[in-house]
Amino acid sequence: MDVPDKLSGQEPDLRDLQAENRRLREEVQRRLAQLALAAETLREASSLAAGFHPHLSTADAARTGASPQALAAENEKIRASAEQQQRNLAAVAEVLKDTSLLAGFDPRAGAAAAAERVGLHQQGAFAEAVLQKLVFNEMVETLRGFGQSARNRWRDRFSLRLFLGDLFVAARRARLRPMRLLRLLYEIRLVRSSGLLDPGYYAWQKARTEIPDFEDARNYVLVGRALAPNRLFSGAAYLRLNPDVKDQPFTPLTHFIRHGCSEGRPFEPPPGRGLLEPLDPEGRTYHPWPAAEGGKTSTPYDLRPDDAVPAEGERGRAFLERHGLLGKAPDFAGAVETLKAMAEASKVVGADDAAPRVSIVIPIYGQLAYTLNCLHALLGHASELSFEILIGDDASPDDSGRWLPMIPRIRHVRHEVNKGFVDNCNTTAALARGEYIVLLNNDTRVADGWLDNLIGSFALFPKAGLVGSKLFYDDGVLQEAGGIFWQDGSAWNYGREDDPNRPRYCYAREVDYVSGASIAIPTALWKDLEGFDPLYRPAYCEDSDIAFRIRARGLETWMQPLSRVIHYEGRTSGTDLTQGVKAYQVENMKKLAERWSGALAGFRPNGQEPTLERDRKLAKRALVVDAVTPTPNQDAGSVTSVCHMRLYQELGYKVYFAPTDNFLFEPVATGDLQRMGVECIYAPYYANLEGFLRTHGRYLDVVHLFRVEVAVRALELVRRYAPQALVVFANMDMHHLRMERQALADNDAKLMQEAREMKVRELALIASVDCTIVHSPVEEDILKAEVPQAEVVVFPFITSLMGTEAGYEARRDVMFLGGYRHTPNIDAAVFLVNEVWPLAKARLGGAKLLIVGAHPTAEVKALAADDVIVTGMVEDLRPWFDRTRVFAASIRYGAGVKGKVAQAMAYGVPVVATTIAAEGMFLQDGRDVTIADEPAAFADALVRVYTEAETWRRFSADGLKFVAEMNSMDTGRRMLAESVRRAASGHVRRTVEETRAILGGLTAASV
Repeated sequence: MDVPDKLSGQEPDLRDLQAENRRLREEVQRRLAQLALAAETLREASSLAAGFHPHLSTADAARTGASPQALAAENEKIRASAEQQQRNLAAVAEVLKDTSLLAGFDPRAGAAAAAERVGLHQQGAFAEAVLQKLVFNEMVETLRGFGQSARNRWRDRFSLRLFLGDLFVAARRARLRPMRLLRLLYEIRLVRSSGLLDPGYYAWQKARTEIPDFEDARNYVLVGRALAPNRLFSGAAYLRLNPDVKDQPFTPLTHFIRHGCSEGRPFEPPPGRGLLEPLDPEGRTYHPWPAAEGGKTSTPYDLRPDDAVPAEGERGRAFLERHGLLGKAPDFAGAVETLKAMAEASKVVGADDAAPRVSIVIPIYGQLAYTLNCLHALLGHASELSFEILIGDDASPDDSGRWLPMIPRIRHVRHEVNKGFVDNCNTTAALARGEYIVLLNNDTRVADGWLDNLIGSFALFPKAGLVGSKLFYDDGVLQEAGGIFWQDGSAWNYGREDDPNRPRYCYAREVDYVSGASIAIPTALWKDLEGFDPLYRPAYCEDSDIAFRIRARGLETWMQPLSRVIHYEGRTSGTDLTQGVKAYQVENMKKLAERWSGALAGFRPNGQEPTLERDRKLAKRALVVDAVTPTPNQDAGSVTSVCHMRLYQELGYKVYFAPTDNFLFEPVATGDLQRMGVECIYAPYYANLEGFLRTHGRYLDVVHLFRVEVAVRALELVRRYAPQALVVFANMDMHHLRMERQALADNDAKLMQEAREMKVRELALIASVDCTIVHSPVEEDILKAEVPQAEVVVFPFITSLMGTEAGYEARRDVMFLGGYRHTPNIDAAVFLVNEVWPLAKARLGGAKLLIVGAHPTAEVKALAADDVIVTGMVEDLRPWFDRTRVFAASIRYGAGVKGKVAQAMAYGVPVVATTIAAEGMFLQDGRDVTIADEPAAFADALVRVYTEAETWRRFSADGLKFVAEMNSMDTGRRMLAESVRRAASGHVRRTVEETRAILGGLTAASV
């Protein structure tokens, strides 16, 4: 395209100049559009767009107030710029002439949009392309932790040298000084670590622009600085309010982080609807809750974690209304008669009974109606734990002293003088006989599972010194999911008035405090602490203080969300902070802040990053992804995935779990993970994995992918939204190896072809991740040969050492265990029943063959006979293993290790196994297990171990010893730490290799 002729020396008409000005601007815009698209293709916009002014637009063309001389001068400048752009376009055209980089080029793209893209890319689109692969800050942080061996130290130093070499090559190709490129890298790292880039709000803005989509910190620094990084900070407003910053090379946010915040510089939020779009991870959303809105949970899509709460609230309302307890003429006599009948039928431990496991202490001051409502829930509460109920009556001014002593099995402790809440609790708790003290407000109702989950948490979290419940208003709205303290001594009831079913509120976590409406403390610890501190008399902040005191002893405070309590807040002391007992809350907050100022100094300022602050002690975050929510009582793969989550927790990680195939909330399976402290991702709060990664990807340190199909689908999303995260791929078994063996066993040519295709996919995936976990040295050898550059760790099947008290004589049967959605298990059961069992059963003295496990197919069910029991899924394996004398691991094909073998040995049951079943577990024939493959040999081995008592005892004892040494959680913890370390090394190597490939491609395409 020709550059327009320059103006003649004659003074033109003003209107002609304005028209010329408009035409010239449009012409430049068209060229810029072409240049932008071409430069975007080459990722070299930073050099090709030289001289472009981002504010140039056709809207500025007709400025009627400009003089002819000014317009003529401006036109001259525009012509010069057009000539420069023409030269740039010529250079681009020369590059494109011999390449395929024109693919996707659309010359019809709108000029204004293209020009806007040029402006946004002006800061260095080529740098973005290189930096997106280099991930400089992650590399540096990773390398700091390396060096466990001399070989690794040498390798990591070499990787760093390669990186620095590539950095200078990249700078040269981008026509940037190396220090300019390093400054951009530094800015990206600073913005990412500041926590001031709100991913949800930033994503909302990106969706409304032409900005390309990649990791947020790099995106903002390189191409998105025209956008607001969060809902409170506008870069444009910051430059307007601080004009001296305009000439700084950094983004406005970078300057604010480095200087502006400490200097107290002014800033403003973005204009318009910015503040109304809270798409950050903590942003509140509304989703229907059928159980709380009068509907029925008739489909799986209607289920929510806290469905028990609305039902309990309705029972409370019905009880209160039936007896008119909140009316002008309450029927206390009728209510007490109802409770008397319930008490007689309950398992509540009376004063004359043996000491209970738990002592429930209920401090009261008046409010008889709510006390009776509380007792109504307690007396009907189903629990596996024995408990007593002590009511500390603090000289109630109503008729509590008259009616409460009439209820049997309740210990009513009446104080003649009002002591205040703190002394009432301490005095009444001194009478507790249980192993645990539970302090429960009288204005509460407990929901199903409350006590068992509350006390059970002490076993789940061995360092717990206090565990509290999740609190709800009587309409089901969340009151508190634990508490967060801030640096200034202020506190949040986390999640207050939000939807309680959101994943962030539904997993057990260590917290700063739990409101004292429902908390449990071991009695010995309570006595050692001498209860609540009298400093906080008469009431308020004593519950927060005791949590701090417990932490000062090296113990922990936990919130257990499966322990649910409705709290009719403020019924005793009200809610007005200016009068009555409630006024002490303000004064006691000051006392608390002063006492614990040292601890509070390490907390964040109020409201800053609650997503991180709610898990303050967990500096690392791991996302575990599997096809569906694991069901450990149904398949060994689920046992492995749950075990890996526990191991990450033991290594100090906050653990998330997300499925890829089924985002429904599963009350049992999901609840089990939430109970142990895993934040689970489910609908309707997340519809897919991408939705979660979009808001939380920046927080992740490790992503742990199970199974080939899952990893293939998830890997691209992980690289896109969490490029800093290490990717560990845990292959349950080598799929292609299992398929090959099955094809050989069945002589199936079609399956063999599918196995070959799977091999290509599987090996390509392993080459793409940072570390691969296999469970067998056989599989490790295969990968060493096929993918020599891959980081591979052999990870044993981890199981708890269950042990047994059932001896040889107490056992009679033979057992096989499996999940029958897995073809090798179906084949093994059929082989065992049809080919082995007929050769052995006559010699086993009436033993039965137990085919145990979930989802038996019609073929498996058809195996049932008088001496063959097909159980289907069983909730507890203990009774089945304790009746089993010998475990038959009759697997004929498969890959990986067989968890059923380790499980049987962990229960003290000797194992007869095929070669395939024992593969990769370092088991020795005749020492740890007995190995046989042919039906007759397998049957003979079963009979020998079954009938020889001493042989049985030796295998049982040696099996337990083997599991303790090879399959324990300690072993798993070491191996997972090694897997993460190897993943970090693989991450560096992969990043360097990809970068060198990019640079090589750019070299080939250079002018």
